[in-house]
Amino acid sequence: MPIILAKNTTILDIVLEDLGIVVSGSSIINLTETYEFHEIIASKDLKTQIFNGNIIINDSIRDLSIENSLKHVSEESLYEDELKIKRIQDNTESVTYSTSWVKKLRLDVDLEDGNYLLSWSYGIKSNTNETNDQCQTRVVVNDSNDIFTNVWPYAKYQFYSGSDFGLLSGLFSTQIDFRRQGSYQPVYIKNVIISLIKM
Repeated sequence: MPIILAKNTTILDIVLEDLGIVVSGSSIINLTETYEFHEIIASKDLKTQIFNGNIIINDSIRDLSIENSLKHVSEESLYEDELKIKRIQDNTESVTYSTSWVKKLRLDVDLEDGNYLLSWSYGIKSNTNETNDQCQTRVVVNDSNDIFTNVWPYAKYQFYSGSDFGLLSGLFSTQIDFRRQGSYQPVYIKNVIISLIKM
């Protein structure tokens, strides 16, 4: 079960009636010490307070955003914890004219020692069908090591995927960037996924 620390961001006490607990102002409590996971995710009071920004969830590593706090107190969180999957996704289309790298998606994690499978996928296109107008992408880990690069010169989406396997521990990041090559034409990227699975 994932660790769920509820942090009161206000100076007032917050009553979670359906859990029968009071979270004192500016305090933090470990819900997983007292409740079963199914009790936590069933709490409408907890989710309401998270949605309103009065309580945020800490996963024992960092404070989570409202969106990720709500996800952390859902069945999806239990599924990902059991399979030891870290996954992030952005399906929106992004565009750039820049010849410098532009970040599309980034995954930051703090890992236990172990063997991990890193995988990624995305779709890219350029604005013309000219070979001197290309969309270039890269997958970079820990802000220093490009483990995958490619270019695509056509004005229709081409989807790519890849993976890498290795022994990892501690802080680890994966980022997917894109940029244009060639004349002043925009390039596009969408449906980007990064996942990390402990084997």
